[in-house]
Amino acid sequence: MAEADIDGRAYARLDDLQPGDTLIPDGGFDCLAEGQPRRVWRRESGELCIDCRSGVHVLAGQDDGDGFLVGLYRADPA
Repeated sequence: MAEADIDGRAYARLDDLQPGDTLIPDGGFDCLAEGQPRRVWRRESGELCIDCRSGVHVLAGQDDGDGFLVGLYRADPA
C-alpha cells in the first residue's frame, strides 16, 4: 500500500523495528505531537509500542496491511 508519504518520505516498517528505536510522528495523530521523537518499547505481550498522550500507542494499529506504519518515520532511516 503506502510506502511513503506524498513528499516521498518513507514510512517506518513494523518488521524493521525493535525496542530502543526512535520514531517521528507526522501531524495526523491526536495523541502524538508532530515531529516529537518517541522511543519504541515492547509490552510483555510482545507488541511494539510508543508512549502517547492517551497512554500507549500500539504500533501494529498503524500497519497499512503491508507492514508500513502510516504516519510514523524512523528517526534514523535504515
